[in-house]
Amino acid sequence: MPPSSLQSIIREITDGVKLSTVARHKYGCRIVQRLLEHCLPEQVHDLVSHLLDEFSELTKPGFGRFVVEKLLRHVTGQQRVRLTELIEQSVPDLACHQSGCAILGAALECGDLADRCRLAEFILEASDQIAFLVDTKYGSS
Repeated sequence: MPPSSLQSIIREITDGVKLSTVARHKYGCRIVQRLLEHCLPEQVHDLVSHLLDEFSELTKPGFGRFVVEKLLRHVTGQQRVRLTELIEQSVPDLACHQSGCAILGAALECGDLADRCRLAEFILEASDQIAFLVDTKYGSS
C-alpha cells in the first residue's frame, strides 16, 4: 500500500480521539507502529507531535512502550530531540517498571552516538535519584 493511501487512517486516528488510548491498545499500537514505519516523515509529523504530547501515558505499563520504541527508530530532527529530552526527564519513573526499562534500553540502542552518550551521561548523573532501584525487581535487569 503506498504511503499516500494511508493519509485517511492517520487523519482518522488523530482527529477527536486521545491518541495514547489507541497507541496503548493491544491492536491499536500495531496500527500506529505500521504508520510510523511506512509513511513519509511529513505525513506522520502531526501524529508524532500528538504522541510526544502524550508521552507519559505511552510509558505506562502496557502496549504504548512498543510505539515509543518505534518512535526511537523512526523520528528525526527536532522531534527526535524532544523525544530524547522526554526520556531523560523520565528516567527515574521509567526505571521502575518493565515497560520503562524496555524504553530506556531501546533509547540506549537506537539513534546516533551523541544521543546515546547524552542519555548515558544523564543516567550516570542522576544515579543519586535512581539509587533506590537496587532494591527493586528491575534494578538487576
